[in-house]
Amino acid sequence: MKYLFFDVECSNCHHRVGKICEYGYVLTDENFNILLEDVIPMSPGKSKWARFDLGDRKGNIAIKLAYEYDFYLSQPEFPRFYQKIKKLMEDEDVICFAYSMENDISHMQTSCERYKLEPLNYTCVDVQKIVGRYLNVKEQMNLEKACLQIVGPNSLIGLQEHLSRDDAKMEMKILEAICALTNKTSKEMLEESKFATANSLDFMRRYRKRMQEKDLRRANAKFYQSLVSTKEILDDPNNVGKRFNISGNICKDRDILNKLIDKVKNKGGLLSNHISTTDTLIVFDNNDREAFYRGVNYNYEGIVVTAEEFLKDDD
Repeated sequence: MKYLFFDVECSNCHHRVGKICEYGYVLTDENFNILLEDVIPMSPGKSKWARFDLGDRKGNIAIKLAYEYDFYLSQPEFPRFYQKIKKLMEDEDVICFAYSMENDISHMQTSCERYKLEPLNYTCVDVQKIVGRYLNVKEQMNLEKACLQIVGPNSLIGLQEHLSRDDAKMEMKILEAICALTNKTSKEMLEESKFATANSLDFMRRYRKRMQEKDLRRANAKFYQSLVSTKEILDDPNNVGKRFNISGNICKDRDILNKLIDKVKNKGGLLSNHISTTDTLIVFDNNDREAFYRGVNYNYEGIVVTAEEFLKDDD
């Protein structure tokens, strides 16, 4: 087998569509000997929709790309390089690796769709997940930090951050180091990394389903907030015992949410989003109830009921 470590950079990812401006890769054998490496700068497109927008919410530049924007814009766009990339990634003798593969897989697939090209079909392993398992940490560690911690303090010498080829090289160094530190071959490591492995097409189907659920939950939460009573009304002593709060986990199901809101209204209740001024908290299920009690940092004196219990209550 051969291993293809790859990374992409985008001008922006608005509307969950990555406008790729750089693709870099390192192709190795099973012993991490480099067979081929390259970086492919490309234009993300010249429309306003594809503009370079890499600032954070405060307006600070979050990412400094390897090349100037004008250089990227002077290059051909993604379709010019599609066949080369497809041949590399879909080779039957190749396993692909990415760091935080959700980003890279989704950027590659949405770029194919953007240019009406056939989606890429390949096996991908998420090095970031392997890092998390190796270090026994839940938080997602960024690539540079993981390389420094696992490979060593000198591991970034000669590498340029956010140059996609060099980021791919960091992925390779990390996996090679983990294999050495655990005394495992790359094949053994792959066998133990099924949890971090996915087919790109299957992954995108699951990803889109998660994003649809996220969007639905956000829309339902916005709807709920539009019905929440003001703080002044909640402080009215006449409303004691009538203040209800509906868990955010319920917002993923609009039908249940509507039924709960209707029943709260029928009881003459008021909707709140302040737990401290809530008499009854309605949670999705028992797991949601247990999670609430684990997370609350004060002695909540109200009632906590599941949606099913609340809807069955005839009072």
